[in-house]
Amino acid sequence: MESKVVTATALPINKMTRKNKSLKSSLLWSVEDPDSGFLSFIFGTMHTKDVRVHQFKKALLPYLQQCGTILTEFALADETEGHDFRNIATEDWWVTLRPTHQKRLTKLFAKLNLGTPQDYRFQPPIMLIQLIAAQEFEEDDTATLDMALAELAQQYGLTWKGVETMPEQLDILKALPIQEQKKQLVDMASNRNKFRRDVRKQLNWYLNQDITHLYKSVRKGLKQLRRPLLIDRNAIMAERLVPLCKSGAQFIAVGAGHLPGGKGLLRLMKTAGFKVKPVQLTVEFK
Repeated sequence: MESKVVTATALPINKMTRKNKSLKSSLLWSVEDPDSGFLSFIFGTMHTKDVRVHQFKKALLPYLQQCGTILTEFALADETEGHDFRNIATEDWWVTLRPTHQKRLTKLFAKLNLGTPQDYRFQPPIMLIQLIAAQEFEEDDTATLDMALAELAQQYGLTWKGVETMPEQLDILKALPIQEQKKQLVDMASNRNKFRRDVRKQLNWYLNQDITHLYKSVRKGLKQLRRPLLIDRNAIMAERLVPLCKSGAQFIAVGAGHLPGGKGLLRLMKTAGFKVKPVQLTVEFK
C-alpha cells in the first residue's frame, strides 16, 4: 500500500480555521509497515470534554474508516467498573501537609466548588491537579475526546481496544512518589494564575496542532514524574503497538504528549522500522 500524506478538511463549521502550519507538529501521523503494507494512524488526543477540541472528530473520520481497530490508552469504558479512583493513594497525604498549605488548598477548592481537599485524601494528588486544570476547559461534551472517538469508531464497525489496561494505569498512579505529587499540588495552589496561563497555552497549542510546544510544556510540568508517566509508558505502548500495526490497520488515539520527543511514540515506531509521516488536518472552528 502506498503511503501518502492526505489533506482532510472538516465539514464547514464557519468562523476560525486552524491548519497545522508545520507538518512536523501535526496531531495526526501515518504509520506504514513496509513489509505488510498496512497503513495505521496515530492521533494525539487531549483528555478533555471541551467542545473546541472535539471539533477534530469530523476531520478524523476518513482515517478512522480506513482502519479495523481503534486503540485508546485503556480499554472499553466498562473496564472502569470495580476500580475506585478515589481511594488508591497509599497514605493519607492531607494530614502531612503544612497548615498553611492546607488552608490554601481548602480556599481554592471552595472557590472552584470542588468540595474540600479532605474528600480526596486517598486519591493521588496528581489527579487533583488534573481536576483543577479541567476547570479551565469548556466541559460541553459528555465524553473526553479519546472516548468520543472510540464511540464514533464503533458506529463504523471498528473494534475498540486498549493499549494499556485500567489495572496497569492504577498501578502506575499508586507507584508515583507521593512527596513529588504533594509538592506539585502545593506549587499549583501557590501559583494559581501561572497554572491557569499554562493550561490555556496548552489548549491553544493543541488547537494549533503544535505538539512540539505542547510536549515541552507537559514535560516541564511533570518534572520528576515524567519518566513513569511518559517515558516508561511510551516504551510499553510502542512494544505493544508494533505487532498490532504489522497485523492490520490500526487507529491509535493517545495523549498528544506521548507522540513527540526522542523517546516519544513517533520516534519509537520509526526506530522499529515503520514509515512515519505527518498527515495534514484542516479544521474550521466555531
